[in-house]
Amino acid sequence: MEFILPIGQRERFQFPEQNGFLRIKESKGLEIYYVENGAWKAFPFGAKISLPLDYNGLMSVIPIENGINSAILEYLDEDEIVLKEITILVKTPNIVLNIDSNRDGLIDINDIGKSSWVWGEFQMGAVIMVNNDRDITDFPSNTKSNSEFGKVILEPTLVDSLGDSTGVNLSIVEDASRKIRVYGKKDNSEEFEVILGKTMDGKFIEKSRNLSLKGETLFVEALEFPNAYFEGFIDIEVGTTTNKVFTSFDRITFRVAPWIMTPNTQKPLEVFACEIESGGDGVNDLFLEGLKKALKKINIPLNIISTVNHNNDRWIQDEIEFGYCQSPTHTIPVVFDSPRDRGLDGFPEAKLLNPDFGHFQIGGSTPNSLDSFGNLEVCPPITVNGKHYPFGRIVFGGKKYGDYSSNSRSMMTEIRRFLHEQKVQAPIEIFTDWLIVGHADEIISFVPDDNDLGFKLLIASPMSG
Repeated sequence: MEFILPIGQRERFQFPEQNGFLRIKESKGLEIYYVENGAWKAFPFGAKISLPLDYNGLMSVIPIENGINSAILEYLDEDEIVLKEITILVKTPNIVLNIDSNRDGLIDINDIGKSSWVWGEFQMGAVIMVNNDRDITDFPSNTKSNSEFGKVILEPTLVDSLGDSTGVNLSIVEDASRKIRVYGKKDNSEEFEVILGKTMDGKFIEKSRNLSLKGETLFVEALEFPNAYFEGFIDIEVGTTTNKVFTSFDRITFRVAPWIMTPNTQKPLEVFACEIESGGDGVNDLFLEGLKKALKKINIPLNIISTVNHNNDRWIQDEIEFGYCQSPTHTIPVVFDSPRDRGLDGFPEAKLLNPDFGHFQIGGSTPNSLDSFGNLEVCPPITVNGKHYPFGRIVFGGKKYGDYSSNSRSMMTEIRRFLHEQKVQAPIEIFTDWLIVGHADEIISFVPDDNDLGFKLLIASPMSG
């Protein structure tokens, strides 16, 4: 008789002979039981038990090791002559997925916390970045860019076959299948294919093909940041399926890394400014020349955006917001592209999106002036009422608290919820709807200072103006 069982699971069988004895001749990785006085009793190796057994010969087997386990029972007559041997074969697949759950950039077989997630330094839980840069490939290669794929290792199952009706498969809930792709090698070749999640043609796979019993290296691609409809957690299960029922399984959890906005008190790596050749405000060549000289003294490059690239839309602060994403292996800058979509609309994709430089945009509603990113600021790291915010707090403008007027403005729901769902920068909304344009950067600015905080908040005074 043959079974497929996980460690510790009991499978029943019967030996209904009415006379003679039963003895365990050989046993590897199995515990054999029979019923005595209404309870399971372990069958000791080498011992003889008299037949018949209770409940029409009811017995059971429990595997205690992964791999191929077996036992041989001998059926003896009254003279202890072996009448026949019964072989029990139990395949117990080693169903284990391993990921970088301790966030050290490596996958170790003894890492803990792979199916849970905790915020904070030195805590457990795997991190995966959204793949929104423009790498040549994110699969292992000789390119110099970093891969945003999360690596998953299916360990060898320690069995050679599971039968036609049984396989080892990955599975994921329907909603999460829209947020990720899992890749495996196709037909033992070097080419990868989507085996779980969102396919390239927009379909969704919730249960993968059969995986190799010898183990596989898989790659996970995150497609979305945490947002209004997605908390950021991805659970993937692996198991052996027999007759559509999981008989053993393992689970891993990823959290998608948040987008983190950078304060303007940090030293810049590069400065962007638009060239203005004509218009009601005149040209700005003298401003650009002065800015270039000032930046040269501190070795900061100036990227001047020509008219042909901004299409007479000079307000680059309103079009994009710089931030970054981070995993245990690397960090990449990621630009958040506002939904205002005026003359600078194509600039981030054409000039910023590159290997190891990401880009994303959020839509869903009709944008108003408050959805431009002059209305999006962030303070430096700060402690408020004993709570420390190591990445600062985002500040954006909106309508007055308690104002329910249909004429008042606020940032679109999708962006507001997105900012809150990143979790790490605890957004604050301030009243800016009284302004014509309504942007937070028209009335506040964080600047460096030698005080205990390391910065000051400058606030414009309309009364003084």
